[in-house]
Amino acid sequence: MKTFPKPLSAGEEREYLKRCSEGDQEARDVLVLRNMRLVAHVVKKYQGTDYDMEDLISLGTIGLIKAINTFKTDKGSRLATYAAKCVENAILSPMRFYSREKSPSKDCSHIGRYLQSFQMKIISCAEQIGISRGHYIDYEVGYVDYYPKEVVDRLADFYHIPVEDLLDEYNLFLYKGQGKMLKECREKMGLKKKPFARMLHVDPNTYRNWESDKKRMFKLTWEKYFREVLLANQNASNQNNI
Repeated sequence: MKTFPKPLSAGEEREYLKRCSEGDQEARDVLVLRNMRLVAHVVKKYQGTDYDMEDLISLGTIGLIKAINTFKTDKGSRLATYAAKCVENAILSPMRFYSREKSPSKDCSHIGRYLQSFQMKIISCAEQIGISRGHYIDYEVGYVDYYPKEVVDRLADFYHIPVEDLLDEYNLFLYKGQGKMLKECREKMGLKKKPFARMLHVDPNTYRNWESDKKRMFKLTWEKYFREVLLANQNASNQNNI
């Protein structure tokens, strides 16, 4: 395992935390680097398991960064005390979602179940696809609910999976074109934009931004206003084609 720099003194830590809270990116980088020994110490608990140490270091680093971003200096404790819990949680969270010797967890994301089923090392997958290990972990474990089209295409191509099988309903809706899907649904119902928006109890200006692809519709909004409407419209189209 790598050798990391010594931790900061209490005084140095306070100074860098202050600068970090003021938006100093360099100070945050120093805090991360000088606390990597803590990450390595936590990761050592899992040596001898089926988990790759480099993957665990990556997970632990994500937890450390989250700790630095959310640490409150007025609580009276040192950063290391708080960060140790965050690092541990970051490492354990994906372990709770799946085991490399078991089938993927039903609680992870739709895309995550496919990625886990290939049982490849995170670092290898991320490098092949051209994304960071942190982003790959987010996709596999289910920390995010939106996947950029270019990343989806790379994942589908790398794993030789049809895009339709890889994505959940919401992300497939985005992948096919949010504006296009909304327009098709609206026109099949014979409605203009404003009446269609009112029917769904959505602000007309907001709807126009969605249909013109100026703004991405969030998943909760899609589930609340459009999922049933779009699926019902799609089913009706399928019946008409029979």
